[in-house]
Amino acid sequence: MIIDQIYSYFERDEDMHVLFIFDSMDYIGLELCNVVWKEGYRYVVFDGRWFTTKYLLHTEWSNDKVVLLFPPECQVVYPNDEKERLKFPLLGELEAGGVLHGDNSLDFMSQHHIDAKYERYVSSRINELNISRVESMLKPYYESKTFSLEVADRAIVSYMLDSDRLLEWNEIILRTLMFGCSTEKKRRDIAFNRIGKRPAISTLLNNKLQEIFGVAYDENSTIKVDNLIRIWKYNLICRSLPANPNDDYKELKVTSSLGIDRMFSLFSLAKATPATAEKFEMLMSELGNSVREAQIIDCYGIDAPYSYVPQSMCLNIVEKTICNGIAEHYETVINRMESLMLRQPGNTLVERLTAFVSLTASYYELASKVVSQLKIDNADEYIRQYSESFYQLDTLYRRALEKYYLLSTEGLEIADALTLAKRRLDADYHEFIGVMGMEWSDTVKNEGKEWHFETLLTRQENFYTDHVKDFSARQMIIVSDALRYEVAREMLGEMFKRSKQKHEMHMECMVGMLPSETKFSKVSLLPHSKMTLTADGTSLDDGPILEDIKSRESHVQKYNPESRCFNFSDLQNDSNTNREKLKGHKLVYVFHDVIDSAGHNDDGESLISACRRTVNELSEFVLSSLATYNFEKVIVTSDHGFLFNDIIIQEKDKQTITEEASERKSRYYLTTSDTEIINVAKYNGVAVPIGTNRFAAQGATYKFAHGGSSLQEIVIPLIVASRGREKVSEQRKVQIMLLGDKRVIESSVLQLAFIQKDAVSYDLKKMRIRFGLYDSDKLVSDEKELDIDRADTDATSRIYSQSLTLSSGVNASILELRVYDVEDNLNPIIKEKVMNKTLIERDF
Repeated sequence: MIIDQIYSYFERDEDMHVLFIFDSMDYIGLELCNVVWKEGYRYVVFDGRWFTTKYLLHTEWSNDKVVLLFPPECQVVYPNDEKERLKFPLLGELEAGGVLHGDNSLDFMSQHHIDAKYERYVSSRINELNISRVESMLKPYYESKTFSLEVADRAIVSYMLDSDRLLEWNEIILRTLMFGCSTEKKRRDIAFNRIGKRPAISTLLNNKLQEIFGVAYDENSTIKVDNLIRIWKYNLICRSLPANPNDDYKELKVTSSLGIDRMFSLFSLAKATPATAEKFEMLMSELGNSVREAQIIDCYGIDAPYSYVPQSMCLNIVEKTICNGIAEHYETVINRMESLMLRQPGNTLVERLTAFVSLTASYYELASKVVSQLKIDNADEYIRQYSESFYQLDTLYRRALEKYYLLSTEGLEIADALTLAKRRLDADYHEFIGVMGMEWSDTVKNEGKEWHFETLLTRQENFYTDHVKDFSARQMIIVSDALRYEVAREMLGEMFKRSKQKHEMHMECMVGMLPSETKFSKVSLLPHSKMTLTADGTSLDDGPILEDIKSRESHVQKYNPESRCFNFSDLQNDSNTNREKLKGHKLVYVFHDVIDSAGHNDDGESLISACRRTVNELSEFVLSSLATYNFEKVIVTSDHGFLFNDIIIQEKDKQTITEEASERKSRYYLTTSDTEIINVAKYNGVAVPIGTNRFAAQGATYKFAHGGSSLQEIVIPLIVASRGREKVSEQRKVQIMLLGDKRVIESSVLQLAFIQKDAVSYDLKKMRIRFGLYDSDKLVSDEKELDIDRADTDATSRIYSQSLTLSSGVNASILELRVYDVEDNLNPIIKEKVMNKTLIERDF
């Protein structure tokens, strides 16, 4: 090591005051810049001031052992002849001191047990081989006597590229390319300055680059690798495409199949870690931007089999998809978005983009099927159809908007296209549920019994009698304000996902009362023998209006002395505190108000966020109530649902109330009039607009509305969860399959995508899988476990992107991917052949 050489110079000559180092190749200065010197030593980098240096050597530094280094930028070289020596300003000090020269190559070879056949190589590389980092990299090869030119070259180039470890050639090439990032300018300049001073190293690196890209790095460019990046990007995208004469970038196409394979190996290596993946995207954005994805798409088409789709290209494809029409091509759009998501695993932005478009397309797909089913003669059958199928339209609309709101803060170039798609979805959903609402109103009207149509379902006011009264064990009733049926369905799925499947959980629905408004419908869920509708709200048993938690508790205790009522906010404690609060009470009502509270702000984003929060916090609370707080049964229900559409309803589109009313809201008014009004239905003094129209009313909200008779407002969810389950073992597990047909390991990484065929439900329980790569029966990769547990109705939300990393030293070209249910180690549920292209990379 150089530092040891320096110390040995001074130890051999105790009177030596100054050791001169002429570092024209810049390898010694870099080695010494961070050295902690022994006491009495002073390290000085010459700054061009001859007189000052001479003065300090004889004054302030006179008692020090001075190491004086002349860096490349000062352009001072060792004076080899008499003429140059006489001109050297520190000639006296030079003659009295010493000069650091490279070690004798034969001594070096003897010291490191290097075979004599490498003498010429060692002699030409002695300075580089003496660098401490290079020596550390090669130490295992010296000790094992496996030194080779290939390993030595890699060690030297690894050092030149500022690595502390010995890199493989694919890592060296990738690091060279990554130096193109703007954030790497300083390291790039240093690295290429070092390489440029060593023609043999420069030639070696360029030969490797030419094997892959067909060209070397550009010595005349400040960035050096910009053209390499353009070639890399183009060939990653267009690998599988035959050249098109109209392609403006066809000159960038590499025809060597080996070169293309190596480009993809580099791509896989870049994607292997979050840090390099982020830098890769930056590289493509900064240096690859002149290869415009939009032009490639225009040339080859939106659905061409592109081998790589960068994030910016994903945006282009999404934009063109929207412009071509999602509603008109929903099936193609869903498949396209699925493909895009698989091309960018782990990319949050692409996941949100594809999810928004895919959910929108799924909405149109379902709407196209439902539209012919909206005329139903029987009200009970209409509710059944809504609770089994039609409700998914509301879910898809809400979840599409959830993704859109997340995207709206990204400042995307395609924001206008996204907004266009969202506004069309708003309008189409508004129109569709309007038609559904009118058909539903006609069905109720045609039965001729007003709101007393025949039904096998529980009516909301009979909830306590039908579902609570006769249950003798401990039970909890959670009333979540404005928990719409479709949100509750998602919550049930989340409960299945989070639970250990030890509980029986199912969902029913009830028929809500009118008006579907909190002050009228919430207390109907409490025990009572009589219920009276007043202008101030619903009175139970001729008593006062139960407006607060204490009055409700007092009322419930008349029917069950061992009961309590809580606001959900009163139970946001640790489990021990909650257990004490709930202990000893056989019947507990918990009132939860998140959705309704957010909805009355009439802000779509707040409402959607409130729905997500409700799903998460109540699913967890229900399971805790069964497992931790020892309730035998928990029921989750609601006072009403809601209509929601993220559009501004113009004044001209609001329906005017033309008669006397004691209360006016956007979805109902109270009246004693029996006069028939166009587009208004009346049920025992409650007037509601036909379909999903809104009344003009002071202080009302219009995006978020309830009080009316639409299915979204009056189909009341009823989730019933009970402890224990006798037949859990009979419940089938969900199934999975692999997406895509490419099973190739590149740069030791295999990318995978599983899709869960069906949603987790009462009939289908989640499954935990274990998977890995095998050579015969030997595991040759990391082994991972994964829960297959999603309850989403849309298939694109049930895709799992995963990867496996191949162990070192695996030489088989064909391996096998095996996927097991963790409860069955004998029978794999998936077996697939996998090609190991990592073997090709070792030939770099």
